[in-house]
Amino acid sequence: VDALALFFKADERNKAIVVGDQTGMGKGRVAAGAIAYGAKQGLIPVFFTEKTNLLNDIYRDLSAIGESGLRPFIINNDGVMQNEMEEVVYKREKPSIFNAILERMAQGNLSDFGPSGKYDYIASTYSQTNAPDRDARKIRAFMGNNSEKFITILDEAHNAAGEDSNQGQFAKDLLDPSRSKSAIYLSATWAKTPAHMAVYFRTDLGDAGSFDDIQKALNAGGMTMQEMVSKQLAAAGQNVRREQSFAGVKFEIDSTSDPEELRRE
Repeated sequence: VDALALFFKADERNKAIVVGDQTGMGKGRVAAGAIAYGAKQGLIPVFFTEKTNLLNDIYRDLSAIGESGLRPFIINNDGVMQNEMEEVVYKREKPSIFNAILERMAQGNLSDFGPSGKYDYIASTYSQTNAPDRDARKIRAFMGNNSEKFITILDEAHNAAGEDSNQGQFAKDLLDPSRSKSAIYLSATWAKTPAHMAVYFRTDLGDAGSFDDIQKALNAGGMTMQEMVSKQLAAAGQNVRREQSFAGVKFEIDSTSDPEELRRE
């Protein structure tokens, strides 16, 4: 709930937050809440994740918060959403319908989405937009929106980073304020290296300069700069991380002087 409250506040300012919760702490529920919030605001939530099977997870998270009725437009050819009994609830449209929708999106026509359309949000994996030649039609569809209609939800957000990668370039363009009103980044390892950091420019980090300027500063500042950025975002209410408690867990330390065991270690 607190992460969503921070996101709602960030959305009011056309900003973003980073949710760096440890595995098992509920990032999926936060993502589902952001999708539901975006749909109720009349916007189009765009959900990206790492693997196709995680589309099932986001459907189940939506079900858990009472929002299983939200209708996804699935990008992956093999993408399906199943319930807990492994029954297919949603799958990608047949090619003729799918391609027609992409073409309308590329022209800036988003009438297929929202209360008067057939879909409430978009669901995809990062693999669908990381090859400019192969994925040109899909990329054009996302880039056709210049009306701040998207709320972008990046699950396992470190996959969207990389200053020189195709995926990094797509994420940068998708997150542009002309397309995405706000965003939420979800990853327990969001700040792996300085090269991964500039993609978070929709937080207050973006106020420091252009995307390229931010990347150069982060590369020059290294780990020290990463730590400073993380602390400043937390202070601004744009970075939150929760971890499992290890209270009561006993640890035992074994030692050895056996040269053979030490060699194996």
